[in-house]
Amino acid sequence: MNNQKETIRKFVNYINNPDQLGGFWLPNIQRPFVWSEEQIERLYDSILREYPIGTLLVWKNNSSIKHRKFIDNYKADLRLLDFFVPINNNQKMLVLDGQQRMQSLYIGLKGSYEGKELYFNVLSGDLKAPDDRRYEFKFLLANPGFPWIKFNTIVFPDKRNKEFKQEIILIAGRTITGLEDDRIEENIELVRNVFCLQENILYQEVDSIDRPSAYKEDDIVEIFIRANSGGTRLDK
Repeated sequence: MNNQKETIRKFVNYINNPDQLGGFWLPNIQRPFVWSEEQIERLYDSILREYPIGTLLVWKNNSSIKHRKFIDNYKADLRLLDFFVPINNNQKMLVLDGQQRMQSLYIGLKGSYEGKELYFNVLSGDLKAPDDRRYEFKFLLANPGFPWIKFNTIVFPDKRNKEFKQEIILIAGRTITGLEDDRIEENIELVRNVFCLQENILYQEVDSIDRPSAYKEDDIVEIFIRANSGGTRLDK
């Protein structure tokens, strides 16, 4: 079993993308996505606080396995049938453990939750925040204005940190205090480091392509059951 590491920004571009390692997909045995907005927001807070978010488990294979795409624009009434992709024998990476985290990252950076996109309060980060969240993330239907910034506009563009800060100050439309200026600069640097530079995604790769005799399909089902045994009881 191989251990792989990647930055979050690069990793989310592998999801549903057959041109990158064959793409990351969900096998048919995976249950539906169940996390709430608040759980996703807390995940992003944990990541910015540089808390570990656990290791993912991925099956590298080229089998004719029924699988589906990750959801980009989540809605409670969507049908999983609409996300299935044609069965093929191409190389693919099927996620056995870590669906909720990966799906949450994908929705927050590439999609929406019930039509709402993920925003970040660039002035948050107070050590004495009123609840247990230090960094404020919120899914919103419309841009509420400064200090809320759509989060993916900080993560993906290839700009210098100073350029980001100047754009945010222009968005504010008012004079920024020295403390606010420092906080904005700190948060931009933190986001860029954590999401774009640090290899914070760790996944274990069960390889059935280079080692076809090591992991048969029955082995994969057993691995899936054991990896998910901490939640609702599963069986073959």
